[in-house]
Amino acid sequence: MALTQEQYLRAIKARRALAVADCPATASKTMKTLSEAGWDGEYVVPNQLTSRSFSGPLILLNNWFGWEELEGLALKDRADVKKLGYLPNIRTNLCLDRALEIVGLTRQDIYVTQACVFLPPSTMGSSIASAVYRVSVDRVLRHELGGRTPVALGDAAQKVCRSSGIDFVGAFHPSYQAGERRAQEIAAAIGRVHG
Repeated sequence: MALTQEQYLRAIKARRALAVADCPATASKTMKTLSEAGWDGEYVVPNQLTSRSFSGPLILLNNWFGWEELEGLALKDRADVKKLGYLPNIRTNLCLDRALEIVGLTRQDIYVTQACVFLPPSTMGSSIASAVYRVSVDRVLRHELGGRTPVALGDAAQKVCRSSGIDFVGAFHPSYQAGERRAQEIAAAIGRVHG
């Protein structure tokens, strides 16, 4: 299966229409949208500046960045994120790149998205309520699937798939004990959906 251009454009439109106010107030009071944080673009999430294959494996992560983290990015890091949609030299991305190398793929061969399109203040120590995930999945992620089974990396992404009735192949998050063994596990999960 594959995502169509029309489905992708619907997902972008849905993400842009989504407001923090659409979530229960207590669950989302510290969240921001990509637009509110100054990171809107022609994508569902900025990772897709590099990883937007409509037919390649869909990699599902928890969330992109925290809005406070984005505000604090050094100039070089900010330039990398504006160009690539991610920071290439952090543990998560080094491990994911190694997993892709193992299966003979590049970032351009995959589609990366997030279970939550909202930005918490920080990716570390911020809890995202299940109601916030539900809104994000129901209004945006379902447009992105295009019949593909996501490779859900990490407990949060896997829990979202389970609670939303989305079939998935799971693996540990690439930042969890990142290294060759973790890259091999992620590569195996990608291999199961990309035969």
